[in-house]
Amino acid sequence: METNYRETLQADFDAFDLSEELGFILEEPLTHLPDYYRVWLDLANNLTHLIESRKLRDRVHKMPVLSPHLLSN
Repeated sequence: METNYRETLQADFDAFDLSEELGFILEEPLTHLPDYYRVWLDLANNLTHLIESRKLRDRVHKMPVLSPHLLSN
């Protein structure tokens, strides 16, 4: 019974690219993004200020919709 559970659990982890140790966190995450995603980085770097000044929602709504095509693992 325990073996079937472990096999099923491992199959689920594999299907969703999950690590038992790290979950969704990448073992070797990107250290920077292409310039195409600068608007995301600018927002992330100013997140605390935008939240405190209650401007985050407006800033997010003004962001362009970006494609994830340049992101890779």
